[in-house]
Amino acid sequence: MKNILFVCTGNTCRSPMAEGIFNHFILNEDKLNGIKASSAGISVFGGDGANPKAQKAVKELFGIDISSHRSRAISKEDLEKADIILTMTRGHKEIILSIMPNVKFKTWTLKEYVLGDKNLNESMDVQDPYGMSEKEYKNCAQELKELIDELISRLNSKSK
Repeated sequence: MKNILFVCTGNTCRSPMAEGIFNHFILNEDKLNGIKASSAGISVFGGDGANPKAQKAVKELFGIDISSHRSRAISKEDLEKADIILTMTRGHKEIILSIMPNVKFKTWTLKEYVLGDKNLNESMDVQDPYGMSEKEYKNCAQELKELIDELISRLNSKSK
């Protein structure tokens, strides 16, 4: 089984939405059977659920239920076990590499991994909707869905 690890700050908004979206849409991809996503955060304070606005955004947009998600702090075991580590920002990536430099070969921001050099002028960060309106959470969820569609396409092309 291949393991993809999505990483954000508190593991209550972006990374649980990414995990839920990926795991939901990967079900229809026969070539990618056996790939599973999980998520963790760089700065987690006790196992909170996914932010209610994050839950609502993915439920309303894609019919995905992430209400059972519990935030958790990233561990060295997570980093070792993951085949691909996808962070929401360059800052998250830098923190991971400062903790475990030996995972550099499998660590990217989500945008770096799926967009490569296509958008050099664009920020490689997925902006944090924390504390923002429901509209911003939906915008973030939509951006994640588009990036994950690209991720699934890329993984499909590698599995041929």
